[in-house]
Amino acid sequence: MIDIIFSINVHINVEFLIRQIKNIDEFVSLNYIIIINPNKYMYNEILKCEFITSKNYIILNNSLEKKRHHGSLTQGIYLNLKNVINKYEFKYFVILSSRNLFYNKLNKENYN
Repeated sequence: MIDIIFSINVHINVEFLIRQIKNIDEFVSLNYIIIINPNKYMYNEILKCEFITSKNYIILNNSLEKKRHHGSLTQGIYLNLKNVINKYEFKYFVILSSRNLFYNKLNKENYN
C-alpha cells in the first residue's frame, strides 16, 4: 500500500523539478510515488536527467501540451490519476503545482 501519490504537472524548469523532488524526499516520511505529467520540452529534458530517471518511485507520463484557461492542466492531472488508479493501491492522491515545496515534515503522525 502506498500512502501518497504526488501528481505534478511540469512545463519549463528541470532544475526546479529536481529541487522539488529533493524537497519531497527530505520532508515526506511516508511511502510515496511521484507521477509527472510534462509538456514535450520537459519530457525530453527529464529523459536526459539521470537524477530523475534513476528514481524507481518516479513515473514519467506521456507529454501533454498545456495552456492556461484551456482545461489541459486538469487533463494532465486526470491522465496522471488514470495512469496509477489500476496499478497501485494508495490512500491519497495529492496534486502539486510545479512550484510547490514542503516546509513542514509530513509523516505518519500528521498526514491524516
